[in-house]
Amino acid sequence: MLTGDYLFYGAFTSGHDLNPIAIMRTRADWQLLLGGAVGPVAAMFYAVGMSIFFLTLKSVNYRLAAFASLALAAMVLVGGAYHAVFTMYGFVGRVGNQIERELLTGNVRTLYNWLAWMSYACGNLGTLTVLTLGIRRESEFPKWLLPLLPTNLVVLCFLLTPAFESLPAPLGGLIRGGRINGSFVLFFALATWAFWSSGENHASAVVPIASGAAAKPVIGADDVSRGFHPRDLRGCCVVCAAAQFSRFVKTLHLPAM
Repeated sequence: MLTGDYLFYGAFTSGHDLNPIAIMRTRADWQLLLGGAVGPVAAMFYAVGMSIFFLTLKSVNYRLAAFASLALAAMVLVGGAYHAVFTMYGFVGRVGNQIERELLTGNVRTLYNWLAWMSYACGNLGTLTVLTLGIRRESEFPKWLLPLLPTNLVVLCFLLTPAFESLPAPLGGLIRGGRINGSFVLFFALATWAFWSSGENHASAVVPIASGAAAKPVIGADDVSRGFHPRDLRGCCVVCAAAQFSRFVKTLHLPAM
């Protein structure tokens, strides 16, 4: 998915020379429409994927874990809406009259900014809640993954914008163009590996019932009380992987942030 994201959204330029809006003006109508329409659909998959925070942190605080997942789900759902708005940059960029083009572009940018700040607010609330729960006590969510939350990685991308702009051609434009979505890809890839490995380790813990008898999995009392098994997360990981595939179509024409 990330390769497709780089190839279709980015360009074989340096990071500094990448001009996504100019690229969007040259896209076919069906590409712009498809890129906008797939945004909300991909966001729904991401919203389901955010349930991993509830599943892994509910043992610390059930209500706050639910709030964290809902806030991060709201972040990506609103994000799907403002990504759909990006379609208008391609159409507005074709307006011949410069005054009208600048006026329409300003209106589109205003709507985008409103939606963006709504998404940022939800993301910040969800991220702070996850960090608070993850640091407070031991949980199924690995502490080493907390700094690599997608929202944290996106902030890091913004801070490193000069570094991305300095990347030379032909990979500079591809990397800069896909850095935001790459943050989500990296997080979900690491989460998939961590939770999948946790499920395998949990399942491999067995004890013999008697000599020659079948082995029985060891299930801790805390697992029974919470009704949680690490392998329950595999479904979420599969959904997240599907979201990555869907998301790249949406991001083919998005201006770099």
